[in-house]
Amino acid sequence: MNERERVTIVDRPRLVGTAMAIWGVLPVVARAAEEAEEHHAGFGWYIANFGVLLLALWYFGRKPIQTFLVQRKEAALAELRAAERLRDEARAKLAALEERLSRIESEIQSILDGTLKLAETERDRIIRGAEETAERIRAQAGMMLEQEVRRARQDLAREVTDSAAREAAALLAGSVSDADQDRLVREFAAAQGGRP
Repeated sequence: MNERERVTIVDRPRLVGTAMAIWGVLPVVARAAEEAEEHHAGFGWYIANFGVLLLALWYFGRKPIQTFLVQRKEAALAELRAAERLRDEARAKLAALEERLSRIESEIQSILDGTLKLAETERDRIIRGAEETAERIRAQAGMMLEQEVRRARQDLAREVTDSAAREAAALLAGSVSDADQDRLVREFAAAQGGRP
């Protein structure tokens, strides 16, 4: 329960008492007015009755009305202060947003520049990697080519040797006699150390 409600609840009995007193005085004032009319007392009684009414209102209603007005003023001031605080907060937020909006273009440009720089760096790295890979492939292809050439030369040399050996064997078979073969075997055995 806030202060305003507590004060209102405390003053409510006084307010009710004041209203009842006024309500109670009204018939008396009305009766006095009727009697004044009957007796032709005149306009003075009306004024006196009205003065009594005002006096009763002032006496019984002064404090509750003052309290109500003070509370009402304090509540209005509190609401005004709250509204001013909210307005100040909204202005601060607006200023922050406007400042951020003013910086957003430069932030976007710096992000774009950074992204472009990263893309260029990545492109250069990919190109270097591709060049290194191409160089390795060229080197491997060169080694494989050399190996194939070497193998082809060896195969060709082997074929030439085999062909020459076959032709030599065919020539020898037709031109070497059994006596020549025995003599060659003995010479070979003598060259080997006398083993037959």
